[in-house]
Amino acid sequence: MGDDSPETVERRSEFAQLLRGLAPELREAVCQFLREYEQLPEEQRAKVLRLGEALLQEARSEALGDVCEA
Repeated sequence: MGDDSPETVERRSEFAQLLRGLAPELREAVCQFLREYEQLPEEQRAKVLRLGEALLQEARSEALGDVCEA
């Protein structure tokens, strides 16, 4: 079953708090992504995480570039 260690419970609580702060449409999109992600084989999960990290890094770089230009 799931990991119920104190650290995991705390992370889940923090994540739930973050989800509550999102707009309903975004919250539903995140939850849908997580449901689909959970169904992927481990190899595909790793690929999704690598792609996601690359996209986040690119978005951060673009945002920093926009701030520097302003």
